[in-house]
Order: sequence, then structure tokens, then C-alpha cells
Amino acid sequence: MDSNLRNRGGRDLLFDAADIDGGYILGGVRDTGVLNLWLLKADANGDSLWSRQFGGAEDDGCFSVRQASDGGFILGGETCSYGNPSGDAWILRLGPELSAPDRTVPRDFCALTNYPNPFNSATTIDLALPVPSRVRVQVYDILGRSVGTISDASYPSGQHTIPWRCPTCASGTYWISMRGDGFYLVRKAILLR
Repeated sequence: MDSNLRNRGGRDLLFDAADIDGGYILGGVRDTGVLNLWLLKADANGDSLWSRQFGGAEDDGCFSVRQASDGGFILGGETCSYGNPSGDAWILRLGPELSAPDRTVPRDFCALTNYPNPFNSATTIDLALPVPSRVRVQVYDILGRSVGTISDASYPSGQHTIPWRCPTCASGTYWISMRGDGFYLVRKAILLR
């Protein structure tokens, strides 16, 4: 992945946009601790209608997006999660069902268990938000010492996946805390090297 992306201080970046359906589709990179390919649909006023993230445990990003003739999307980018860990070209074809916003909004704040758990080098945390919220996800070791912050960002309502990798962490039990507007959740993660 382009090291310049990592040097931009954890900001989300949009690289390409296309006019569709009286609005816009934007493709870029979302930083949630690792870089993820990010697809965002906005209306004619620029207000976000929905967004989706794709990627794995390593850095991935979208640099070009176009709408396909069937209403789906074709994204071009780079992946370090799949194929060559130093980076490979990535073309992702998404079907038209993605064009419909995900209306499954949870009733309560919920942190589903991370998977895999136990994990070796990376795990993914599922988080469900009934309303848009700023979420801070931090990791602590078994003694309560801070290991680091996985994410500190605003998320729309709905379900989100947040990857965590810690190549310097030792085997053991870790606590993942998620704090947001009106909620505090903690989940246990077991790292086995």
C-alpha cells in the first residue's frame, strides 16, 4: 500500500467520484486502524446516503469507482490483504443489490464477539449502532494497561467491522473496550502466537 496514505494521519480519503442516479458514488480509503476500501453513496446535495467498507486484516484501498450497466459497481484499487502482502492490484465487482441502502438498524448498541477468537495475528470486531455515534475502540492487556487505540471515528447507524492486528503483542488475554455516545462495551480477545 502506498506509504503516503499511511503518513496522512489516520484520515479517510476519497480518490474518485462518479455521477449516478442524480447523486454521486465515491471510492477511497477509510482508516480504521488498517486501511479499508471505502464506497460512499451521496445525494445531489452531497449528503451521505450509505457507505460500505471492504478489506482484510492488512491495508486495502480504492482508487477508482464506476457504476456498471446493471446498477452494481466496479472498484479498482490495491490490496495487501489478498495475494502478495506487499500489494497487488484489486478489482472488485459488486452487484446491484449493494445500491439499496442497508436498512437493518439495530435497536441497541451491541458489540458482537470478535472473530476469530482466539486469533493469531488479526481479529475483526463487529459493532452494531442504533444511531450515528463517535466510537473509540481501545485495547487493554490483562493488567489493565493500554495497548493502543484501534479506532476513534464517527460511524453511521448500522453494523460495522473493525479490524485489529497487533504484531508486537504477546500471547495472552486482551480486553477490547468500545465507548460511544451513551454506551460502553467490553469484549475479551485471546491472542495465541
